[in-house]
Amino acid sequence: MKSLRFFVGLLAVTAGASFAQSVAGDPEAIDIKLRYQPGKTYETVSEVTTATQFDLGGEQMNNDQVMTFVVEYEVSAIEGSENIGMSMTYTRVAMVMDTMGERIIYDSAAKAEDEEVESPMKMMNDLVGKNIKMVISPDMEIKKIEGLDDILKGNEEEGLEGEMLDDVKQEHVKHLSGLSYPAMMPGKPVKEGDEWPFTQEMASAMLGEMELKGTSSLREVGLIDGRLQAVVEVTAKGKTVVKEEGAADAVQPMLGAGGQVKKMEMKGEVVIDIDAGYVVSATMDSDIVMTMDMGDGAALMELPIKSTAKLRTSIK
Repeated sequence: MKSLRFFVGLLAVTAGASFAQSVAGDPEAIDIKLRYQPGKTYETVSEVTTATQFDLGGEQMNNDQVMTFVVEYEVSAIEGSENIGMSMTYTRVAMVMDTMGERIIYDSAAKAEDEEVESPMKMMNDLVGKNIKMVISPDMEIKKIEGLDDILKGNEEEGLEGEMLDDVKQEHVKHLSGLSYPAMMPGKPVKEGDEWPFTQEMASAMLGEMELKGTSSLREVGLIDGRLQAVVEVTAKGKTVVKEEGAADAVQPMLGAGGQVKKMEMKGEVVIDIDAGYVVSATMDSDIVMTMDMGDGAALMELPIKSTAKLRTSIK
């Protein structure tokens, strides 16, 4: 049950960054691409609010959770290469969770150094100060990554291991650094009102391997707080990737039960600073229903999950 309390609600979909430029021959069209500026230091504050329901022995239980991650990342040029370097450091993690009549509160900024930290607080505390170094291509693909073994450390003991563990860790890093958003960008010049489809693969500790298919649209370009910014709307539906007939691959490994996503719908918007080339803020709402096979002939257990992920970025 400790695993259920800890991992239920670990879905986080955060945001990325991009820049736009006018296209010759069509002054209304802009080319939205991800860009990080060498020599700059970025800070992202990511907050994920999750509400989950599940049946426990005939009694409906609720899990309400708010998780906060503050990450600082420095971008540097790599001599003789088009690639750039990115160094990410967790500076604060916090969580408020109401589950089964109990409230758990943790904030690394308020924790005393000699305070005993137990799971799941131990995992969150271990993130603070951890550093991840990456090499990123001009297309915003991760070419090299170091430090994954130090984040979410200890999950091997909960049953998540091998390639699936690495995938989940990389997905976590991609969300916090903004590297999950290029898949939702158009890849060609667009104007206000234009729409384009996208497909994105993701790995989640809660949901296993997932595939998202959706539509993005450029809603508007204008001045927001004195800055020229673009607002991109995103809608998507997701499903579990099934590699064997009738069975989902690597889903719910931590709970030791098979399961699939019965429903996953996402909707949100991303506000992009055109000149500086990053996502100023983003909000994503997710509506999920997951089914779990608990074994021993028991009926499928359904987990309705509603999640809101918010991100804001500043440049230091």
